[in-house]
Amino acid sequence: MNVAAGRAARVLIVSPEPALQRRVQMLLDAHDCLVVAAASLDEGRRARRKEGFDAVIVDATDEHGAEAAAALCAQNGAIGAGPEAGAEAVPVPVLAVTASRGIEDLARLLGLGVADVVPDDGLEALLAHRLRLVLRASRLPQEPPPGNRRAGRRISDVLVGRSPLMIALGQQIDMIAKADLGVAIYGETGTGKELVARTIHAQSVRARQPFVVAGCTALPETLFENELFGHERGAYTSADRRQLGLLSEAEGGTLLLDEVGDISPGVQAKLLRLLQFREYKLIGGSKTLRADVRILTTTNRDLGQAVAQGRFREDLYYRMNTLQIRLPPLRERRDDIPLLVDHFVRLFNRQEGHAFVGLSADAIERLQQHDWPGNVRELESVVYRSLVMAGSDAAVGADRLQLGRAAGPAAIDLTRPYAELRAELLDRFERSYLEALLREAGGNLSRAARAAHHERKSLWRLLHKHGIDPGAYRGDGNPA
Repeated sequence: MNVAAGRAARVLIVSPEPALQRRVQMLLDAHDCLVVAAASLDEGRRARRKEGFDAVIVDATDEHGAEAAAALCAQNGAIGAGPEAGAEAVPVPVLAVTASRGIEDLARLLGLGVADVVPDDGLEALLAHRLRLVLRASRLPQEPPPGNRRAGRRISDVLVGRSPLMIALGQQIDMIAKADLGVAIYGETGTGKELVARTIHAQSVRARQPFVVAGCTALPETLFENELFGHERGAYTSADRRQLGLLSEAEGGTLLLDEVGDISPGVQAKLLRLLQFREYKLIGGSKTLRADVRILTTTNRDLGQAVAQGRFREDLYYRMNTLQIRLPPLRERRDDIPLLVDHFVRLFNRQEGHAFVGLSADAIERLQQHDWPGNVRELESVVYRSLVMAGSDAAVGADRLQLGRAAGPAAIDLTRPYAELRAELLDRFERSYLEALLREAGGNLSRAARAAHHERKSLWRLLHKHGIDPGAYRGDGNPA
């Protein structure tokens, strides 16, 4: 387990129990960590003053251990990660090992300032994973403010998994990130294509420069072209000033073209010139501009088939595919589901200020049997909904999972215009979804928004659009 400058992570374990010291050392030795043991708080304090550590693990299985965790967290601000870490000291995360899974005990430890809590009976399965997450989080910048299209790396941007497929993916990313070339990232919806793109950027020579996302499906052709390239004053009726596009914002950094398989033939031609010569023009402009950007692309489509059908330019296809990454669907790496669930529970607790215990063993087993057509994104939604709807101190059992029901195939009337039929089906889906959501949440709008992973204001606008009153679902869960 490496940290800054590729050096091995240095970890201090503070515990009076030799057996726990040995367990931690054996577990972390397998991940190339340098582990130092201290039998008491005073010994641990002295070790921290003498040496630089990247993380501290504290035995908090009793009240004295909780006091030690609090003291080491308080000491955190004065001591950095040691001289090897560089001039700028970073906080040293403290992990607590506890014998309890009770929500009150977990909340109390988190309230003391520990970065994470690892149950003693889950040490072998979770310790290395959670240590890796807190080490990475302690060195990542904070999330950019909403609306900032320079979408830098976020605390949640962690590739989770230790299945053979994910280990191979990590090795592939390590090699590809160093080459300042374009990368085409393929995968089904919800497999984490944007996350892989962010990881490539974070490990590249452009890591300190902007990471900008251009969604290729969100806008019509003319608006997307304007968003990407920008325009000169007078380019069209309402263009009263010169406006630069996402390419300019990404200058020196990385531009991600998300779902590039959906772009129109006209934009494909301009994109080919951009990829080939790193040149482009503003809409309505005559001056050729240079683009110092690394361009990554993602798609859930089979572009080879699209080329054969004449829907995607062959020359653009080969230009994009200098380097390729294909992401495995979740159903092909079911062994990673327990780690993903643990990751999402931790994120949810951190973002929402809760201390949910998580999911029970039988719930995890049931999740591993599911096919996951929506992949990791679907799993994340299921975990969040299950936690919110359970709302209890105990782990969520299999009988309380919010897996939802898959909709059966519907007949489509091909004699009707596409836009008209799409609008009608979308309207019908929105209404059904909102009614089911409010029924589950008992009419509580905040709970419904959290379960849907949606902003409360946006959810309210949707309800208003369909004339749905949340108050009608309070009480027995059915509208009056």
